Amino acid sequence: MLSFSPPLLCDPTSHQALMDLMEAHGKVVNAASKICFESGFPPIKELHQRFYHPARKRFPKVPSQVVIRAMHEAIACYRTMKSGGKPIRKPFEKKNLSIRLDKRLFSLTDRKDIIRITTLEGRMEFRLHLYPRLQAMLDRLPMADPLVFVRGGKLMISLTFDVAVPQKEPTTVLGVDLGMRRVAACSDGRLVIDREFNKQKRKLRYLKRQLQSRGTKSARKHLRKLKRKERNINRNQTHLIANAILRTDANCIALENLKGIK
Repeated sequence: MLSFSPPLLCDPTSHQALMDLMEAHGKVVNAASKICFESGFPPIKELHQRFYHPARKRFPKVPSQVVIRAMHEAIACYRTMKSGGKPIRKPFEKKNLSIRLDKRLFSLTDRKDIIRITTLEGRMEFRLHLYPRLQAMLDRLPMADPLVFVRGGKLMISLTFDVAVPQKEPTTVLGVDLGMRRVAACSDGRLVIDREFNKQKRKLRYLKRQLQSRGTKSARKHLRKLKRKERNINRNQTHLIANAILRTDANCIALENLKGIK
């Protein structure tokens, strides 16, 4: 994903209309957050049944699609809080001015530098500050839903593009078994072993144990130097091992999963 954040240029009337839309959107998000919290975090369908029609009566000037976006944002925020392991003791409140647009809330003109955004007063035109790199992205790649926000009192828009390169179907696979003395054993018969590195590593660890047992000021100073040296040696060795494994004609590499091993 590649993101650009150019400013939105407009006249004072359009600026105020978009600010009013984001303020109203924040109020709807907070209302949806409260209902979601009190209802025990229901799925989007159940939240829609409980919240949508009352919200349309409570916020009559807010477009229906903005209400729907507010419900999705409230659920997404709670999912993020749950995945982070943060205890949820009260409804969250949206304080920043921002809104995620979709195809029902905005449209790009053929010029690419004019974007039409739905506000409380209807659709209004805003001008994008284009530069060569952003112009090339708009001409070449499809754009995801943009995010309009306020930074330093100025209207900004975040334009995101998917630049992922499509991968070919794997035809040959190289399996790699990871180890300690033999760092990598490849399925094509190659063994990645660096005896000199293993010898140096054992020597450094022996010196560290001896210095830790002394506990003097000079020993601690020397220990810090050895730690930096070991870190740099390990980092260099990692690059060497990766380059050795990559010397293959296979277009897919399968590594051993060591996630559950200390």
